[in-house]
Amino acid sequence: MIINTNNCHEAILNYVEENTVEINTYEDMKNTYANMILADYYFIIERDLIADILVDLTYRLSSNATNRGRVIGTIDMEDNDDNHSYDSD
Repeated sequence: MIINTNNCHEAILNYVEENTVEINTYEDMKNTYANMILADYYFIIERDLIADILVDLTYRLSSNATNRGRVIGTIDMEDNDDNHSYDSD
């Protein structure tokens, strides 16, 4: 199955549900991603974007403080990158 930005969230959530995968941590989600590759899922997405999507989905499936912190951390990193792009130096 080809996975792109249009179907990524749905495909991962379906895989987790269909295979009764328990996601508690980001490590669980990374292992699920690796298992999906072995199961002939082909991700046509930039690695940085897939990492952000996996962080978001981890929080969606296990909404604890640690996973929330990861989501907020990715937003903070993007805000910092945006601020640097406006520097005139």
